Amino acid sequence: MALLKQLIELGSVAKKWEEIYPSKKWKHNYEDRRLLTSTERFCLRRAVYRLWLYSRAFHNARYPRTSRNHRHNILERAELLHNWSTVDLAEMEDMREIMRDVIQNHICPSNGTIQRKFHKRFPESGQQLLFNIHLNYPPPSSAFQAHFHSAHQISANLHTLKYQSTRCHEPGSEGWGDDIPHYYVVEDMLKLDPGQLIWLKENAPLKGMVEAFTKSLGEWFDNNGSTFGQTLDSVIVERGLDIEEFREEIRDEEAGIV
Repeated sequence: MALLKQLIELGSVAKKWEEIYPSKKWKHNYEDRRLLTSTERFCLRRAVYRLWLYSRAFHNARYPRTSRNHRHNILERAELLHNWSTVDLAEMEDMREIMRDVIQNHICPSNGTIQRKFHKRFPESGQQLLFNIHLNYPPPSSAFQAHFHSAHQISANLHTLKYQSTRCHEPGSEGWGDDIPHYYVVEDMLKLDPGQLIWLKENAPLKGMVEAFTKSLGEWFDNNGSTFGQTLDSVIVERGLDIEEFREEIRDEEAGIV
């Protein structure tokens, strides 16, 4: 029964990524946006499941920051990726870039993204937001605990609160930095599996809630970026391919899910 429940959860998460993918893949050239074909949906779900497997295998307390470059761990990660063809790896990397977009624009938005969305919602406001990534803003623990791993969705007012300026809330506190600091935040978050990312997108609209979630995972999580990209690079190079050309083909839709 537990296995059946897990399989249903995996399928539900994959379905949500199917719905997200077109809006992110064709975010700028939206005139090309379309629904995925049945074959593309199959490839997407397969990529999601494989990324889930990688995350569960190597992004956990057994692999702290200090062990990421140990030769045994490097070989172990590469061995898993070598199980899949280059076509398979392109699908996984394509999907991972969609997940990256969701992290950097929704789950952990940069200061610039917060500023842009604030002024879009309140165009008449001349308010300058206050950003300080070194402050530890307390998480709204009651809301977080009430919805942690819950099937219920966070109420819409919390999503709205993110960009509202009140006596108790500064929208700038929702920013995760810019440029290099924000890049490392996103790399840290890419360790999360596809299900965890969907959960945060739907249930943790405030920065403090995301911080509470990652803190609950343990000390190993912070300042310990995803190892998938580095491992993928080494595997592609070992196969005699150029990693930049590999990624360019994904961007140009010559490889990947579509």
